[in-house]
Amino acid sequence: MIREHADGAAAVAVAVETTAFRSTIGAGIRVRSARVGRRRRLLSVAVLLCVAFAVYGDPLIIKLATVAPQGSPWDDTLRALAGRIYEISGGEITVKVYPDGIVGDESDLVRKMRLGRLNGAALTQLSLASIVPEILALSTPFLVESSDEFAYLIDQWSEPLRTKFEEEGFVVLTFGEAGWVHFFSTESVETPDDLRALHLAVPAGDGEMLQIWRRLGFTAYPLSMPDYAMGLQTGMIDAFYAPPSAVAAFGWYGKVGYMNSLPVAPVLGAIILTKRTWERIPEAYHDRIREIAEQAGASISAASRTLESESIALMVQAGVEIVQTDPEAETAWRSLGEAGAELAVGRLFPPEALDVLRELLRSYR
Repeated sequence: MIREHADGAAAVAVAVETTAFRSTIGAGIRVRSARVGRRRRLLSVAVLLCVAFAVYGDPLIIKLATVAPQGSPWDDTLRALAGRIYEISGGEITVKVYPDGIVGDESDLVRKMRLGRLNGAALTQLSLASIVPEILALSTPFLVESSDEFAYLIDQWSEPLRTKFEEEGFVVLTFGEAGWVHFFSTESVETPDDLRALHLAVPAGDGEMLQIWRRLGFTAYPLSMPDYAMGLQTGMIDAFYAPPSAVAAFGWYGKVGYMNSLPVAPVLGAIILTKRTWERIPEAYHDRIREIAEQAGASISAASRTLESESIALMVQAGVEIVQTDPEAETAWRSLGEAGAELAVGRLFPPEALDVLRELLRSYR
């Protein structure tokens, strides 16, 4: 009886041990299975991430700079363009806009793009001409007489210009009108001789341009545009030339009393990228980006024309006097423009560029 009881107890013990062993093994298997499952899931996620980065790569960040003040049409348009590019690329491309000249003046922007420290910029024709000199032919005084003529020239001449920019390592996204140059001064300037009596600021960085002004009999000084306010305040300069919208935006009108009414030449603006940056953008987005950039260029041109009128009205309200030019004075200004063009051709830009523009204008007119 006792033996039977012992045998039964032993059997129960064996059964309990067997059950415990099986439970332990099962738990171990379940734990290992769970670990294996987690590892497999982590491995799957890792594989998916690798595939994603292999397909899409890191997000592309494009740094785009301008000397235009924050809130100006150029700044607003660049920010709108940045938003559209982010949208059409599904977040693959982020464009960061740096306004107010915080990256430097326009010559600095060109230099930094060449060094690979900046991806793109919105520039005006003096700086654009440091890349493609032909473009400066558009600045020939009194060559272009209206915004419609200017728009026609840009439309007809843009493709050859784009090709030349690409040869220099840049891609033009769009061209646009950025206003018309007028003379501003601390004293009334009606004729070229009135201007010769003053100290004239000439944008720094172009020694040939400076020498041309001096050969025409002007007391010209090279000065970066961000330094115009200081130059006027200290008496270093008494006069400069710029679009009214720029004068209003930078607040220079508070230091001058006069604007000559005669528009000298239109100002060309462009948004450009380095070719290296353009080639990093997936080709699938190229056509769409060009399309929305052209829309941006048209928007800038329209906004610039409106802003020009508003800026002049603002300056008049602030006390700036518009000096009207009579026919005799206008003839003197146009003669000065012709003399300047003769000196500029072959020095600032090749003669063929001016020939092309004159032929296009003859066709248009």
